[in-house]
Amino acid sequence: MVIEQESDRGAAPPSVSAFEVDVVHTDDGFRIIPPPATQRVAVRIELNETRGHRFTEYHEGDELRAAWRGEIVFAAAPTDEAMLDHIFRLFYIEHPAGYTDRSLSVADVVTLADVRRYAVLPVGFKRLADAPAEGTRPWTD
Repeated sequence: MVIEQESDRGAAPPSVSAFEVDVVHTDDGFRIIPPPATQRVAVRIELNETRGHRFTEYHEGDELRAAWRGEIVFAAAPTDEAMLDHIFRLFYIEHPAGYTDRSLSVADVVTLADVRRYAVLPVGFKRLADAPAEGTRPWTD
């Protein structure tokens, strides 16, 4: 799929992350080209609802509330760190269409590919124990 955007000649390209797409300047404007190979990753966002948790690390047993579950398309074979950085930006700053919950914050939990769990730290992420097998998860939507 190619998305074309009208622009004035000589204007700077639109602000688009190179992680997601390539932006090419043409005589007619700008052309946004998705990467040729992509990977769909199941993502789950759980917000920490434990009283007094603000700006402290996640602890096993904290009360988590499911806020979002879906798939995000990434460039082929990104690292978990790259995916988490993108997810943090998406759920902290940009918010995907239809997402009406609070921003992702310290002590919230992100699960990648229904297995790999990470807690949001003040800077970065901390790997947690893997998610329980399908059908035995302690959370509900």
